[in-house]
Amino acid sequence: MKRISALVVLAVCMPFVSFADDIAQAGRAIFDASSNAVATVRLVMSMKMSMPGTGTQEEESVTEVTGTIIGADGLTVVSLFSTDPASALQNFMGSMAGELEGLQIDTRVKELTIVLGDRKEVPGKIVLRDKDLDLAFIRPVQPAAEPFPYVDLAKAGQVQVLDHALVLHRLGKVARRACAGSLSRIEAMVEKPRRTYVLPTETSPNFLGAPVFALDGGCIGMVVQRYTDTTSDTSSGPDMTSVVIPASDIAEVAAKAPMEAEAEPEPVKEEPKAEPKEEQPEASSPASEA
Repeated sequence: MKRISALVVLAVCMPFVSFADDIAQAGRAIFDASSNAVATVRLVMSMKMSMPGTGTQEEESVTEVTGTIIGADGLTVVSLFSTDPASALQNFMGSMAGELEGLQIDTRVKELTIVLGDRKEVPGKIVLRDKDLDLAFIRPVQPAAEPFPYVDLAKAGQVQVLDHALVLHRLGKVARRACAGSLSRIEAMVEKPRRTYVLPTETSPNFLGAPVFALDGGCIGMVVQRYTDTTSDTSSGPDMTSVVIPASDIAEVAAKAPMEAEAEPEPVKEEPKAEPKEEQPEASSPASEA
């Protein structure tokens, strides 16, 4: 009797084991085909913070984020939030504007490097920013001698809620920037103001700039940051979450990416004010003295 029960359990479980193997096999195929198109982008950033009465503080930091190569010429896209957290921070803290009146934060990317899967380092430059979609597009400073491996955004993946998805991202220096694949599911779909996909919240914040694939190999899109400033609602603060924007939206903006870098705005220099002239006393005439 026990033997029959064990056989029944085995018969029931076998289809699920086979299904799990199929998912893993599909995921590995995507990983092998696209992992080299996922890069580490190293940013050297300068941040200045000033506030009336406290002076100006400046500090430099180095950060590494995941980027997706989307063109054979090396065109790479990252989350704009990763390259300019100061602007997002000011918007995100909008509800505290009364307490932080006069706060000015300026972030500049001083140096940018695309680190490829084979550890080759390619100096890059930001050529286009799209604040609405949270995208920053990067080109190599020098034309590439050989074509880059890239994710073909034209081969878009189609998914529905609760479908499996594979996220490819780069680990940190401790893990030697290895490419990692994370199986996830589409938790929700948001249709307005434009379609976005939502991954489980406990994992998605770590995936900024990472491409997301359907298990048929098509690219669903890339993980970006979304935030809202709810200053009108005093009962709650701003809201921030990560979403996946469709590959077609990224491709549409990428087509407008120029070859040259955007010019950094020059800081406004205040002209020295002219000192007021002292009024000279009028000279008295000899007749008046008499």
